[in-house]
Amino acid sequence: MRAREFLFEYNRAVTANQVGDRVLDALHKDRSADLPNILYDVALDSFRAKKGEEPQPSPEQKQKWIEAVLAAIEAKDPTSNKAYTPWLAKMYVKGGLPIEDMNRNDMLRLYDIAKKRRMIKPEHADINRFKWYQDFEDTMENDYDNLEGVEQGKEQEQGAAKKVYEDNNVMVIVPEDEAAACKYGRGTRWCTAAIRGRNYFNDYNKEGPLYIIIPKNPMHQGEKYQFHFPSGQFMNERDDEIDIGSFFNVLPKLKEFFYKNDPESRSLVILAPNEVLQDIMNQINPIVEDYLNEVVDDQRSSNDDEYYHYLVDLGYTDENGDVDYDKASDDGYDYLSFDSDLNIWRDKMEDLTVDLTPMGIREIVNNYSYDISATKISKIPEVLAENVTEYEYRSGDRSGLSRNFARFLLYGLKIIEDKDGTFKVVKT
Repeated sequence: MRAREFLFEYNRAVTANQVGDRVLDALHKDRSADLPNILYDVALDSFRAKKGEEPQPSPEQKQKWIEAVLAAIEAKDPTSNKAYTPWLAKMYVKGGLPIEDMNRNDMLRLYDIAKKRRMIKPEHADINRFKWYQDFEDTMENDYDNLEGVEQGKEQEQGAAKKVYEDNNVMVIVPEDEAAACKYGRGTRWCTAAIRGRNYFNDYNKEGPLYIIIPKNPMHQGEKYQFHFPSGQFMNERDDEIDIGSFFNVLPKLKEFFYKNDPESRSLVILAPNEVLQDIMNQINPIVEDYLNEVVDDQRSSNDDEYYHYLVDLGYTDENGDVDYDKASDDGYDYLSFDSDLNIWRDKMEDLTVDLTPMGIREIVNNYSYDISATKISKIPEVLAENVTEYEYRSGDRSGLSRNFARFLLYGLKIIEDKDGTFKVVKT
């Protein structure tokens, strides 16, 4: 071991300063199955603060949040001096690396042992040369066959599994225990197929079945997919998230199978039939229209004198000097014709909400699915609110109208699933 490696001393405060708030942004997107309970609270509180729904935390509170995330990352570092934690933290803030995937298959421990035994090439001996965690795993798997084949006991067991679907294109297997998950996940990077270190099969399985999809005519060697509907994870063999919409466009029969047979799948926007989404929007639309009409009425009340003189100038007065508002409106001179800015705003709000088609709903869900909850049908109002908030940000709208509308969508609408599987929209 090189002398400088002996001198390494991990300092959490230094690492916290290096990654800063970015580690909290990464936490908001982390879908790990076994995050410590404290991190669920940190993720929720910090996300709400970021969106302005909660008071901004003090510097001391934010520091505690960051250190809580780092503590979870430290737990994934197999070295006694936490030599790899700063690198893991940098990989985490880059995105795409859930905490549960750090050191999967005990790769970091094997790397550390091999490095101490001078089995690692000089160009790979400094882990900081790996700019992405996936590059590290690729190198270990492709360049160091001597690291493979350790602790194979789990993989040698057959385990219990059942075939739940098969057609000319794919076969779908549901593993019923860890051994079967390892067997059918062989060759993948799924944490549920790990044969070394921690295996997460039981963590996921207790929430709902894992589906392993094996193509009969694979497009590349080792092509496999694993779906877990309760957590909304749809991964390929490299444990990269796939575009589930495109996937099911090619396999519509498989989509139909899941929708009919897995209750959790029916709660996802991406799998819902057009008629289901359209029915939900048909319920949302009149509620939204009533809200927008109230906004117009409130703005008219605030500017009643200006609107009155506008109609007087247009000649909509009788012999007593009273304005005939109804006739003016029938002729196309309602309040929105006077307040063109409000008219444009209202049209835009309708574009972002009531005019959405089922396809449009799926598109914005994909755009704003910052966590799995956003893919649920029950969270459509939340996604619509995010759509409006994004418009407010990009347009520079400072009137407060968009923000109030977003809050109404977020807190004023609720989608409830009835026992018969239908969805009801209620105004709260």
